[in-house]
Amino acid sequence: MPGLNYFLQSLFPKISPKNFSPVFLLGLFLGYIFFPSSPARAAAESLDEMVKLTSSRSVVSGGVDLKTLESIMKRGLLIIVDETTGEKIPWLVSAGITIDAPPEDAFNTFIDFARYPEWMAQTEKASVKVTGNRAEVEHTLLFKLGFIPYRIHYTVTDRIIPPHRVDWVGTGGDLKETYGYMELFPVEGGKKTMFYFTSWTTPESIFLRKFIEGDPTLDLMISVSSASVYVKNLKTRLEKGKPAAAVTPAPDFSLTPAETLIGLSSRGPVVLFTDPTPEETAAGVQPEVTSWIIINLPPETVYPELADFPSQAGYISIVDDAKWISRNGQSGEMDFHYQIKLPIYTRKIHCQMSVEFTPDKKISWKHLRGDQYTADGSWELIPLAGGTKTLAILRNRYSFSSMGTIADYVLKSVPDAPVAVKSILSSVWIRAVRDWAETPAPEKDRLKALKKKKRLEEIRRLALERVKKNK
Repeated sequence: MPGLNYFLQSLFPKISPKNFSPVFLLGLFLGYIFFPSSPARAAAESLDEMVKLTSSRSVVSGGVDLKTLESIMKRGLLIIVDETTGEKIPWLVSAGITIDAPPEDAFNTFIDFARYPEWMAQTEKASVKVTGNRAEVEHTLLFKLGFIPYRIHYTVTDRIIPPHRVDWVGTGGDLKETYGYMELFPVEGGKKTMFYFTSWTTPESIFLRKFIEGDPTLDLMISVSSASVYVKNLKTRLEKGKPAAAVTPAPDFSLTPAETLIGLSSRGPVVLFTDPTPEETAAGVQPEVTSWIIINLPPETVYPELADFPSQAGYISIVDDAKWISRNGQSGEMDFHYQIKLPIYTRKIHCQMSVEFTPDKKISWKHLRGDQYTADGSWELIPLAGGTKTLAILRNRYSFSSMGTIADYVLKSVPDAPVAVKSILSSVWIRAVRDWAETPAPEKDRLKALKKKKRLEEIRRLALERVKKNK
């Protein structure tokens, strides 16, 4: 169930020497195959002890109302990045989706591990041994490097709690560590199910671990990719033959109870992928991606940071440069240079946008010319907690149509690449804004003197310290 599987699937089946270094591929392949597997956990360790890092966690903890969550998820796939997990697990990624099937069907399909090869990509075999509520599952995945097939083996121990939850932990094989859990919530009187898949994984291969450490956002992309593929595959299996659900209006966050917004967003970035309407599909418009985060400052303090586009190159990793072309009152034109990182590939983006400002409330932009990275988007600020906190909402319609042949190749080879890449772009953007806005002024002065890479590391370190302090 871990995230690494689907990332490896993205790298190996379709790679061509025309696009990527054969030396890199050989090193990646040998690094994965020849570094030894981790030893299995002691069989005597209690099941409750093994899953204790996830067993007390839930996507609906902290004041999240199920009815409100249901209304938000009617529009599409929800991704939650939980940064409040502690040191053992640096973060957890949750993907949630609504399935047109009762919870008991979803639960029974999930725990029928032996049949995973029928609906989970690259799964060749799953051997299961069940004792009470404990399941020992050995997964075998089949991949191909060109014409060379190879297999990955790993084992997990699952704690099964019918009819709504499963926690798991890796116990050996080609994964160094993996933790996760799934939750089911009945909706519409038990006719439908909200399904959440949550996980974090690190590979056993030292080579791959170093590769991921070199680009921390790649680690997050792996988990988002696998989680979204997992929930979508289960939805497809259970809804086979059923008519597609009607597209519902996008949620109005100004009318959403503050408790649920704070409960979801205080853990970290949240990203909602809204299903396109028939009108949008017909017109070729990119589906809207809505992401949001809680910033522990009032809107009038957050707004100047968002409005100062030129300074964002100093604290947002994907922004290389931003300059005003012209400005007239509350509108103008900006020139942007972005750096979009994909697995094994970085694409430079240059575009120009028109920008409109509504002080302390909203900033919107539209693409004018250059690379089609984003068609249009906006920031919206909603005061919470009596105006002491801000719900910062980023809306974007990302487009990768002009990113080039190699980028297109990479995106097509990564499972559910649009979700994975857009999640990373949105999450990195809104998290960077929050981390910088909440940095005390004296620290900002010190950080501005550092080179960008070191500055970003320091901003993130200070932000994590604040998270620990406020837990």
